[in-house]
Amino acid sequence: MNPLRHISVYVDEPAPGHFHWVLHEGSPCSVWIDIADSEQSYPSWTEAFEAGIVELYRTVADERTGPRAIGEDEDADPVGLRSGNAGPVRLAEDLDREHEA
Repeated sequence: MNPLRHISVYVDEPAPGHFHWVLHEGSPCSVWIDIADSEQSYPSWTEAFEAGIVELYRTVADERTGPRAIGEDEDADPVGLRSGNAGPVRLAEDLDREHEA
């Protein structure tokens, strides 16, 4: 089974009274990047946070196992390293490049 993704939800307030949820993902080397955010603003921190939790649930294919990293199954027999990646978990730099695209 692929490893769990380290995803959190936080709320940003870019202007007074305008709250936005943000999904934030950490890599094994403690680099955190924003992976998604709300297009609309919410009138309260609580409403933005709850909407962010709903979005977090959308990243989960199976609620029993949680959000899993994309890549090779760690329980599978090894067949060598994929080029451009040191293992089954995508590097933060790869995620950052995808986020910028």
